[in-house]
Amino acid sequence: MGESMVQSRIESSSLSLEELRWLDAYWRAANYLSVGQIYLLDSPLLKEPLKLEHVKPRLLGHWGTTPGLNFIYAHLNRVIRAHDNPDLVVVCVVGDGEAATGPLAAAWHSNKFLNPATDGAVLPILHLNGYKIANPTLLARIPRVEAGEPAPRPRLPTVLRCTS
Repeated sequence: MGESMVQSRIESSSLSLEELRWLDAYWRAANYLSVGQIYLLDSPLLKEPLKLEHVKPRLLGHWGTTPGLNFIYAHLNRVIRAHDNPDLVVVCVVGDGEAATGPLAAAWHSNKFLNPATDGAVLPILHLNGYKIANPTLLARIPRVEAGEPAPRPRLPTVLRCTS
């Protein structure tokens, strides 16, 4: 199935209001669990008032990337099901800190060697939040308007469109 046919199938399957509510509930629950995993040592269900001893003294992970990743996971199954051969679909999520490296920049061109119908589809997702652990990323430092060109507009996938 060609890319335009997959895109057509995705676009023609808008979210119903019930599906949108389910996805939103999933996303909010995943974010709640993520906050508990990142910040709390104890009392994740907050059955008692939150105390300082419930909070981890050293955090592992960071909140900046979590809502975006949970958003991707919530919507990914719809995208995968739109492909004729879902066993040949791979998703690669790359943060903007990693995307600034030379080898990865060149790797974005590897899709030119693949035929999605026989080799599988690679869905690259560039997750931009502007920061890596210590400071802004290279991509976050690039001006919004460069060389007189208008700033790129974010592309909201039509997968997220809601119908009542």
